[in-house]
Amino acid sequence: MKILITGAFGNVGKSVIEEAYKRKHEIIVFEVENKKTRKEARKFGKKVKTVHFGDIRNPQDIKNAVQDCDAVIHLAAIIPPTSKKNRELTMAVNYEGTINLVNAIKEAKREIPLIFTSSVSVMGPTQLQNRLVDRNDPLVVTGNYEESKIKCEKYLKQNADNYIICRLSGVLPVSSGISVGSFSLMEELFEMHPDMRLEMITDLDVATALVTAAEKLKAGSTEKNQAYIIAGGKENGWQMKAEDFFSSLFGALSLSVPDRKYFTKDINNYHLDWYDTQKAQEEFDFQNHSFEDYLANMKKSLGIFKVFIVLFRGTIMKKIVKTSPYYNEANKEAQKN
Repeated sequence: MKILITGAFGNVGKSVIEEAYKRKHEIIVFEVENKKTRKEARKFGKKVKTVHFGDIRNPQDIKNAVQDCDAVIHLAAIIPPTSKKNRELTMAVNYEGTINLVNAIKEAKREIPLIFTSSVSVMGPTQLQNRLVDRNDPLVVTGNYEESKIKCEKYLKQNADNYIICRLSGVLPVSSGISVGSFSLMEELFEMHPDMRLEMITDLDVATALVTAAEKLKAGSTEKNQAYIIAGGKENGWQMKAEDFFSSLFGALSLSVPDRKYFTKDINNYHLDWYDTQKAQEEFDFQNHSFEDYLANMKKSLGIFKVFIVLFRGTIMKKIVKTSPYYNEANKEAQKN
């Protein structure tokens, strides 16, 4: 099968390329052209059949990419933090770009299934519900990114006829190793209350879900026009409290967990929760990597870098804590006391 992957050279996209290649699919990539994507195109040259460089905001660019494909996995999007700062760009790429893609599929006049990647954040903060978040829960606009994805989902329901929506939980990259999978996450961690429920997933398992969804939708062996939550699963140890996640993550990096005062005081501040993924798992059989697997991979990827962390632990911790948006407030409060 010829699979078109938009936004294929991002973290999730590269895992999707590997999974599709492993299953012997012909891979077509649609990406914006820049130094990074040209480098990735060369890196994946043996695994990717065709690379279309273009702008998803340009209808003709995406039409050219759709022309020869059998299925589309749509990952291209403006994500936080850029989406928080630029609403116009976010809507143009995420929403209008998706409209262009749907129109291109229609104009091809062939049965081309579309796998659309959304986010669990479209269901808003849910900690106060005190239950598993369900795929049929209402959608809530909380920011530019969420608004763009919600508008896309509504557009698909009204205008497309052969799609699956996959709402991704927090995705932790295994394939990218220590550089992306750990320190880049630190700033965002401070927005998570230590007592909140959270459930994440590896990029490898996301890739399995997306490619399987494309295969089954093309074969007509799964119900079309459905939305699913893609998360790691309780059985694999992914449903935990944030403080346990912090402890394991920082421990794997040979670091201590920052003081609670640097974290948000609002338990309903962040969009993650625990999810009902039973139906998604039955359909796509993707929950193959446990939280322990993720930690083991992280420790392995540290290599000689672990010596550096141990030697400069104090300096590293100071820099991490300073990324907290609550850093100044916490220090001022400490001085008062």
